[in-house]
Amino acid sequence: MQDSNIAVYKGKEYEATINEDKTINLISDNAMDQKEGFNFYGIRYGKTVQCKELEALFRRRFTALYGGYSSLILDEEGDRILIEIFSISPEDFDKLKMDRATSHASAAKWIPKSEAEIKITETPIDIDNY
Repeated sequence: MQDSNIAVYKGKEYEATINEDKTINLISDNAMDQKEGFNFYGIRYGKTVQCKELEALFRRRFTALYGGYSSLILDEEGDRILIEIFSISPEDFDKLKMDRATSHASAAKWIPKSEAEIKITETPIDIDNY
């Protein structure tokens, strides 16, 4: 559950990176994608395509609503997530029993996923202005 660029290629979602020349690297963990021209690179599979070959390209971002605050999800382990809340008051820091301050007005904490409302937002990427 990490923020990432996603490309839809031939009806399937792939993790994506964007090169300086505006080509797109598609990344897969599935060996079956070799049938679509993906090459094996040690632990994952990859293929470079032109943007015009994609059905969609977007940024997927995960956030969590916890204690009335919208927070970033920094990491995930099993049924827990590490969240970071920005601009948290000292009173709420204590009330929510935050574990550590990451900067002057922010805090982080491992929480069960069940204690947060996880939101996924997808924002189209304009490759011409990337």
